[in-house]
Amino acid sequence: MFRIVNPSEPSDHTMTTPASVATAVATPTFYQNSAQFWNMIDYLFTEHGSVCVWQHLSPLTMHQVSFQTLQAIEAASSYDTLQSRKTQLHQLYFAILQKTKGGKSHSRFLYDESPEFLQSVYRIYKLLRQLNFQMPLFGQTS
Repeated sequence: MFRIVNPSEPSDHTMTTPASVATAVATPTFYQNSAQFWNMIDYLFTEHGSVCVWQHLSPLTMHQVSFQTLQAIEAASSYDTLQSRKTQLHQLYFAILQKTKGGKSHSRFLYDESPEFLQSVYRIYKLLRQLNFQMPLFGQTS
């Protein structure tokens, strides 16, 4: 098992490498342990080898992160919970897009990705707009 390193929230799991993130999100129910899940999201934005952990992940792993994030959003106990995570969600949305879209055109990105993945990313995008973030058009990174 993993311990997600976050001194403010003790956990039975530790995320120490990008591979541990990939292993965690490969477990379909990982999001159900809310503390561990949100600690993992925090870990994505820490440095590992001089770049953020999320940059080490494969596009497939980022797909899994997106799916699990949507499930975590849907399972949130209240809107206030999501409000408290809005900065994490904002960072995550753009990390998912950068990793999965890469240098593809917007049209190519929409064509290549599965409807399920696009829906999960869109629902995160929609929540960010509800949380009053000024967002570019869906799928755009700038």
